[in-house]
Amino acid sequence: MQFDITGNEKTEICVSVSISAGDVASGKDLRQRTIHQNKAELQWWSFEGIHIILVKAEKGRLKICNEVKEPYITTYGLLTGDLVSENISGEITFFNLTAGQHNLYYPAPLVNILQMEAPLQAFIIYLPEQYLLRLLHNTQGISSYLRDHILNKKAFITGALPVNPNIYQIINTIKTKQQHGDAGRILLEAKMLELLSVQLEQLDQTYIKSSSSFLKAHDIDKIYSAKLFIEENIRTPCSLIELSRKVGLNDFKLKKGFKEILGTTVFSYLSDFRMERARQLLEQKRSVSEVAYEVGYKNPHHFTAAFKKKFGMLPSVITKTMAAKNTIPPSA
Repeated sequence: MQFDITGNEKTEICVSVSISAGDVASGKDLRQRTIHQNKAELQWWSFEGIHIILVKAEKGRLKICNEVKEPYITTYGLLTGDLVSENISGEITFFNLTAGQHNLYYPAPLVNILQMEAPLQAFIIYLPEQYLLRLLHNTQGISSYLRDHILNKKAFITGALPVNPNIYQIINTIKTKQQHGDAGRILLEAKMLELLSVQLEQLDQTYIKSSSSFLKAHDIDKIYSAKLFIEENIRTPCSLIELSRKVGLNDFKLKKGFKEILGTTVFSYLSDFRMERARQLLEQKRSVSEVAYEVGYKNPHHFTAAFKKKFGMLPSVITKTMAAKNTIPPSA
């Protein structure tokens, strides 16, 4: 893994992360590194192709640019702060997390950008697919679901799962204990496995709940297909009935299953996705009217009202802020 961390502005810190095939075959020796930039800290540990990253920032925005060249199962988690992922490549193009949430994601996108808002404490874990496959033996429940997707190279992303007290304790142990040599590697692997166990238990509860309420594995796949379709068609969204026909799932199952698996309604997900995408475009110095059109609003005034309701400010505030950043002060 390669890191590059910069901070050209006091309010934004950029981290570049690159993972290649060589990392998987890097051996059992524990490697570690700590990086400080402005008021941000990044801690990294790696062994047997597993990467554990802890991020802390006191203020401003942290941008992490990931380039992953091998299929990994990835966990993103937040103790504090907010996270929005814009994936440049891969089947799953967007997700967001808030404080006290984490998820499980496969495969890690080839390239993605994580925008994180401070005050921030986050954890990211990259797990080689073969490592996880060795651990999953059950032919039922979530283990079977995960194995099937990994073996058949089918993408999945879980809904936002709660960071419970067990996870807080695991992350705190990783952060505070000194990790060196074999003892350090064994401790890290034990804590990583403990975290994975908690995740599987949480997912099993979701899976059991879904199964008991009629959803099967192929239904869950169709719900994620609906999610992807929403993301790719925000300018021309379709009705619930039309969406159900496109993914091959009746509207009742889609409506109820979407809420159970992703924790929100189809309409709310579309609205949140539009607003997060709009914020990203505004930060790229696009005009308000142009952004409104890009995210599917025919009337810019309706877009402005929705944006203010979501973020508590007008979209023009972001455009003015971005313009001010690029203003060259007059020479003395």
